[in-house]
Amino acid sequence: MIAGPVYVGVSLTEALTRDGFDLTRHARSLLANGDFGWIHIANFVLAGAVIIAFAAGLRRAHSRGRAPRLLAVYGLSLPAAGAFRADPAQGFPRGVPCSGDYA
Repeated sequence: MIAGPVYVGVSLTEALTRDGFDLTRHARSLLANGDFGWIHIANFVLAGAVIIAFAAGLRRAHSRGRAPRLLAVYGLSLPAAGAFRADPAQGFPRGVPCSGDYA
């Protein structure tokens, strides 16, 4: 239960404090770029680890069903999402041209 609120809280804090990031224009995945991108990547890894731990506990409590396996797969996908960062785009981080600036 804590993985979701912590992930959203850290992402929102990053979005509000990172220079040049605009919540109305930029996807949150762009926060993995720049000098403080490691914070967003660590956020992915931490959320994934908590979800995997929850899936393991759910598996022990309810040995039947697909839910624990599906949650474990989702938990494993989060660190992978941190490893494969989005390309800098739309002016973030600062210095990256906006989409219309290529011509």
